[in-house]
Amino acid sequence: MFNSTGYAKEENKYYLDHLKNCSSSSVEHYTLKDNYSPADRNRLDIFESTKLNIDCLEKKFEQHIDETIIRKKDTVNNGIAFEMVEIASLFSEKCGETCRPSSEVILIYKGRYWLMRGSNDKGIESSFINKNTILIKNLMSTHVHNYIFDINTKLFTSLPNGGLEFKKDYILVNGQKSYFEGGGAFWFDSKRNYKGKIIELTSNGNTCENITMFHESIQKAMKRQKLKEFCVTTY
Repeated sequence: MFNSTGYAKEENKYYLDHLKNCSSSSVEHYTLKDNYSPADRNRLDIFESTKLNIDCLEKKFEQHIDETIIRKKDTVNNGIAFEMVEIASLFSEKCGETCRPSSEVILIYKGRYWLMRGSNDKGIESSFINKNTILIKNLMSTHVHNYIFDINTKLFTSLPNGGLEFKKDYILVNGQKSYFEGGGAFWFDSKRNYKGKIIELTSNGNTCENITMFHESIQKAMKRQKLKEFCVTTY
């Protein structure tokens, strides 16, 4: 197993080389790095090409790790039918009593594929939410970083923590954790558009506070909805 700390470019070179050798066309590489995150902590990489030979890729990965490379294959019907392949990471590890390679995901749809890898503690989960959009979950030990990737524009959007329900024109975010100005955690629900912007707050919690207690994005939404107070959940 290679040491993954600080070597994102070197690591990605192995993925690019192996994927090029096992694909029918050139491999495109897209990277998201959250600006607020130190040391590539929330880095996410997507590799895209066509007609991936899974057996070929498995043999390439076996050169680096002594591990079952292909962990799961499934055909998923989530409005569209696509293949999902869960593979062992070359570099990221999931540790408990022992450490083993964490999981990464390949999605295959209409001859094209997307391999997702990220900097995380617990691996990657991913699926199509419609024919144009992939959901990627970067799993950390205490929380989940959610992203969507538009396969046409190649743009990433960061979404909040919490439960996500994808509707045609908006995303329901349930139980997002945030903090009051001055400290103290709270949880709230909202609707967001597919660019991640709040379009409606759901004021249904056990603690109601005025606008000065919240950060800027919530304040803007409160003003649009003409909310004098916003009721959130505290414990």
